[in-house]
Amino acid sequence: MTAALAGRVPERPLLDALEGLRLWGVLDFQQGNPGLVATYQAVATAAPRGRRPSLSLYVQSLHGERLQAMTRSLDPSKWLGVGKHPDLILKLRICEPDSIQRRIKGLSEGARALLDWARSVGGVVTQDQFYSRGGPWAAGSRRPAAGKDPLQELERAGLLIPNLDVYHFSLERGVPEEVEAAITGRGVFDGPLTLPLLQPARSVTNERHPSPLGVVRDMAHAMGFIGSGRCEWTQEGVPYQRSLKALGKALGNAIAQYPAMLYNVVVDTGLMEIGDTGTGYKTIAVNHELPPAMTFRTALSAWQDRESLYERSEPQPRTHILEFLMHCPPDTWMTRASFLSCLQFLWPMEFDPEFTDPRPLDGLWPELSVLVLATGRSDAGEAVLLPSLVQTLLTETNEKANGAMPPWDLHVVIQPDRSVVAPPNAAPEILAALWSVTDLEGNHGASLFRISTASVTRALNNTWSPDQVLKFLGTISQGPLPDTVTRLIQDQRSRYGAVKVGASDAYLRVDDEALLDQIVNHVKLKALPWRVVAPGVAVVSGCDQGTLLQKLRSAGYVPVEDKALKREPERLPANSHRTSAKAGGRRG
Repeated sequence: MTAALAGRVPERPLLDALEGLRLWGVLDFQQGNPGLVATYQAVATAAPRGRRPSLSLYVQSLHGERLQAMTRSLDPSKWLGVGKHPDLILKLRICEPDSIQRRIKGLSEGARALLDWARSVGGVVTQDQFYSRGGPWAAGSRRPAAGKDPLQELERAGLLIPNLDVYHFSLERGVPEEVEAAITGRGVFDGPLTLPLLQPARSVTNERHPSPLGVVRDMAHAMGFIGSGRCEWTQEGVPYQRSLKALGKALGNAIAQYPAMLYNVVVDTGLMEIGDTGTGYKTIAVNHELPPAMTFRTALSAWQDRESLYERSEPQPRTHILEFLMHCPPDTWMTRASFLSCLQFLWPMEFDPEFTDPRPLDGLWPELSVLVLATGRSDAGEAVLLPSLVQTLLTETNEKANGAMPPWDLHVVIQPDRSVVAPPNAAPEILAALWSVTDLEGNHGASLFRISTASVTRALNNTWSPDQVLKFLGTISQGPLPDTVTRLIQDQRSRYGAVKVGASDAYLRVDDEALLDQIVNHVKLKALPWRVVAPGVAVVSGCDQGTLLQKLRSAGYVPVEDKALKREPERLPANSHRTSAKAGGRRG
């Protein structure tokens, strides 16, 4: 049995299955070398089977002349002196492949033609089919003379036998399973264990193709979304669902799982190190020294390993899916049902709904459709396709894989209308940084950003200075910065640092008293307990410096920390460590 299965079933599941059949009284087995697996005659007789008859069951009813007719092809030296049960041994020998092949070689030309015809129509032939075939069995034709009847010759050799029902009467004749196996050379397990064919799909519509370069581009967008401070965090240090939805909307991707997948990939690969979410500390560790193909491979590896890192150690459906894809025909549409049937055949414990709940492929399908598989609709239902580019990235050497994707582009086009066009292969650190000084407006192949007053203000309030903004845009621009962009940044420079906040309770200092009056009476700020203590200086009681900076920025100002009057930080109270320890709980 192990040889017939050819290693397609692991030893442990096979032994478990045999043990279960033993407990049900279906068969018995004995481990060892060689081992033994046997079933009972009553079980074999009652077992459901296809329409093909069984030679081993048929010969059990034979005796006398009919049995002797089948044994004439046997080598007497192999069965003479077989002991007390010669008939039993003979019946077993009749079903052996070499015995069947010898009987086939001894057939007449007419009998061999009849056998080939019976096999060509499915192996089971009705009486009507015999009559419609013509020849000696056609209506009105004479039966062949004794000894020249091809049908009788096949029946005597056990090569075409009655397909008996419970009344031992049938108008059907069939080529036995054992005869078909002897002719084709296929074992008893080859039929049900043959890998299902990948069925072709035609007339495919609604096609959606994966883009490895697009995935790498969107990974950079995800890093920029996080690094620019637009992501909100839960107490557990993971993004809120509303933030992930906002990212998906900005990227123009309707697949709900896509933003979470991007976030998991950039974190798991180490391309982005997420620091203390309370302070918004983020570090982008990716740069253009890692080629696009290798970046995608790294992302795919992180997606593959995620099941073992965070979900479960085994089984690993993601790994098996990628293994199977390496051997799929590229650029060929196939039905999704046949794709799934192959996975279920190869790894039933992981993909067959009979053995696994929930079915992992259902949850992974959206991610597969953006990473490696094209999807569509066909005349046979849902269709899938493996692009040759993806297969190259899965199977080829680093050199060939790198040549399959364009290198990074280190420049963007900045236009007079203050739009920024980044090519699909823009370097990831450039895309990520653009999120801090621009707003993403389009993401179809090329990424379209726009520089605005609000975006520059956001950059200045997020550790950038006007000079840093100008330097960054000037470095990545293919040509000189348009005057419209330069003027916009210079306008914001005039506002940058006009308001300075320092520590007291909290205070602010301005050079223009009219500006102070405007701030104190601003609709978003007038609720604060302002106290003007000197021309251009006001104190906010009960408000710390960081809170005041945040409130001013939310009102549209661009304040900075007042370093001119910055005091040394006060010492903590002597009992502060006790308070902290108490808040953190007792140590055991």
